[in-house]
Amino acid sequence: MAFESMGESQSKHWLARCAATQRLAQDCLAETARALEIGQSESEVARSLDLRIRSAGASGYFHSPLVWFGERTRLVSKQGRDSLPSSKRLEPGMVVIMDYAPIIDGCAVDVSLTTALGREERVERGQDLLGELRALVPSWVREGLTARSICRRVNEWVLSHGCIPRQEGYLFGALGHRVYRGGSGRLSGLVLSGMGLGSGVRLLGSALLHRIPGIPVAWPFWNDSPLAEAPPVAGLWSMEPHFELDGIGIKSEELLVIAQDRVDWLADLEFQLS
Repeated sequence: MAFESMGESQSKHWLARCAATQRLAQDCLAETARALEIGQSESEVARSLDLRIRSAGASGYFHSPLVWFGERTRLVSKQGRDSLPSSKRLEPGMVVIMDYAPIIDGCAVDVSLTTALGREERVERGQDLLGELRALVPSWVREGLTARSICRRVNEWVLSHGCIPRQEGYLFGALGHRVYRGGSGRLSGLVLSGMGLGSGVRLLGSALLHRIPGIPVAWPFWNDSPLAEAPPVAGLWSMEPHFELDGIGIKSEELLVIAQDRVDWLADLEFQLS
């Protein structure tokens, strides 16, 4: 059952659990960032992040940890497997992006962090830009814009600030995607090419069903295509703006709540849900 079809008390309880899971996942990202060391590989950092979140209670993933160093943070490759953690080693001053989507007690969240090994002014500027963009996205949803229109506004905004959009490197070129309840069965712990089979099958299945005439399934991605030519439906959406700034990648990702009476970042609602 999706939260938009739950009763008020039930949906509030579930969103509170998702908010706590998101905060826990972000804490594990921050802990992993503080433990970064020169010479570590992307794959080693991904394994460290996996161990942390599983120790915290994760049973599986929507997608397993992704880690990119240096120029790889720009996500310019068109090959999906090239986005998986590599043997590239961390050097002083390198930019790092970590991204994963763990499932804890049926709650699936999708979060990321952009950081650097040492101070990096481009990362600081990028974080400021992400903060500005974060404030704009909910207001555009409240205006009733289509998902396609919002994607175009984001791209225009990124370009106007001297950066290059990198959404084309994502599945379906998406700025965001639906997040469904993660489940706790055997499939939730299985991963194929970085994607969890349980929630991954549901997301891709929704995309497939959307294309079949007569089946009322909303397109589960925000992208710049005619398929997204409708306002985003009520639900939990993981938003992941990613752009290139002076040769490095900058990215954030967190959950956006869209309901009849509100459009807000889940983290901003957490104190109201407790």
